[in-house]
Amino acid sequence: MKEIYILNVSGGHGHFLQWILDKFCISTPAIHKLPFSRHGASHENYKTSGKFIFIDDPDVENFLSTNHNKDVILITIDNEILYWERSCIYRAGGAGTDLFDEYSVANFLAKNGSNFPKFCSDNNMSIKEGYKFAFMDLENSGARTLDNKRKMYAGIENNSVEYFPISNFMNCEHLKNAIIRVADKFKFKLDLEDFDPMYEIWLEQNTILKTHDATRQFLAGKTSVKLDVLQQAYVDAQKK
Repeated sequence: MKEIYILNVSGGHGHFLQWILDKFCISTPAIHKLPFSRHGASHENYKTSGKFIFIDDPDVENFLSTNHNKDVILITIDNEILYWERSCIYRAGGAGTDLFDEYSVANFLAKNGSNFPKFCSDNNMSIKEGYKFAFMDLENSGARTLDNKRKMYAGIENNSVEYFPISNFMNCEHLKNAIIRVADKFKFKLDLEDFDPMYEIWLEQNTILKTHDATRQFLAGKTSVKLDVLQQAYVDAQKK
């Protein structure tokens, strides 16, 4: 089989996708080691097969512009903007950012080249207030702008691309069906007999996904549910 390149977006679970494809592809060596770090990210080393190759976010644009006829999985944000923002800030690079602390959120963003904290400061807004206004206009938010930009990178048309929305990770059946589509497109076979329990192990590690439903619960009237800075901003945006 040809090599398949996984083009990650920060916090987009690209390492986890690499691991499950390597693990459940019947053409690659068996993998018994779990990849999960203490933050739940799949960053622990294991012996990869070399068939599923991880390309990190900063290298995606150059990869697409300099390659032709590659089999590519491009992880996209699409409609999971709140989930992606929280996942990126907490999980990307094993950051472990305290999502309940505005200073920690602002510090992560600034350290990773975002102008958003300065924009908020220049406009006398807290980080939470800035995110509230972003969530009030999702189509023009930074996450949407980034996602649209990535889908239009030069050279994307020169490769065989399977778009892989982050929503695929939201439950076991969605993810299973998504990797089946990938296998059908790129012509390799899977053995998914142990997939469900492996997904449950990943879910147990993923505090971002386990708390993802908190905003829906809060908006439905369960105001005792605990919300982090981004979730509270999202809830406030829905009230306007």
